[in-house]
Amino acid sequence: MQAAAIECAPFGIRVNTVHPGLITTRVAEGHVRVCYYDTPEEGKKAPAESAPLKRYGSLEQEVALMLYLVSDESRYCTHGIIRLMVEKGLCNEEVIMDMSNLRSKVAPERSALIIIDMQKDYCSEGGIFHRMGYDIKSAKALAARLNDFLGHARKVLKNIIHVKMTKIDSLSSSTALEQYRRLGVNRQYDPAFSEFYEVLPQEGEVVIPKYRHSPFVSTYFDQLLRIRQIQTLIVTGLATNVCVESTARDGFARDYHVVIPEDLTEGTSLEAKKWSLSNINLFFGEIVQSQDLLRCWDL
Repeated sequence: MQAAAIECAPFGIRVNTVHPGLITTRVAEGHVRVCYYDTPEEGKKAPAESAPLKRYGSLEQEVALMLYLVSDESRYCTHGIIRLMVEKGLCNEEVIMDMSNLRSKVAPERSALIIIDMQKDYCSEGGIFHRMGYDIKSAKALAARLNDFLGHARKVLKNIIHVKMTKIDSLSSSTALEQYRRLGVNRQYDPAFSEFYEVLPQEGEVVIPKYRHSPFVSTYFDQLLRIRQIQTLIVTGLATNVCVESTARDGFARDYHVVIPEDLTEGTSLEAKKWSLSNINLFFGEIVQSQDLLRCWDL
């Protein structure tokens, strides 16, 4: 199935399977009662007793799961093996989103929305991404989606932080300069490209300059989060596979919950974004959709 998922992904086709366990149908219940247990009552009760929820799955639940997998809400999910096992009472391998857990995790009073590097350098012609040959149309489109999301999120979120890549000569990285020279994209720094691109901070929102991929490095970012008693970072912006992933890794290592809305970040390529989000979802955080967050906030 992995091979099919990889081959179909460039065409926008997702590949998932559902492996139902024991579902409450007349055929399944009759088979258990006749083959394994002495009485109908024992046959119906015994399998469910080994499950944490002490119950069978239902056809309605199975159908709801399948409808979720074919809906736009699950458009990030591919190569998912969803098992509904009565014997274990668990969903294995790919985690089905627990909305009640997500709602608790992203409670507005202990969450911060982090907007990474929405700057002209990464969204405009002549900027570093454009000079490196990356398609910047996706970054431009992201700005509109972020502004739409902010129009709702600002109603409930009090902690919105704009992180801004900043160049200071005394903090220049010799390793970064060598990297740019090797790639042939070294250039004279133009301060105009450091300005925000369309997603602009409002009064009361924090702007934090950063000097490396992650805002946790050599800034007061972590101290601000601790002072405000933030437990969850909702990370958005550019680029998924560079600064967004670096922030997710560093945040997770410092015991913050990390949540990344798949539709509120873009990578240096579609493939780079896909594999970065897959890696984050496995090891550093939870990948969701922006609509999931709005539902959690009743917006």
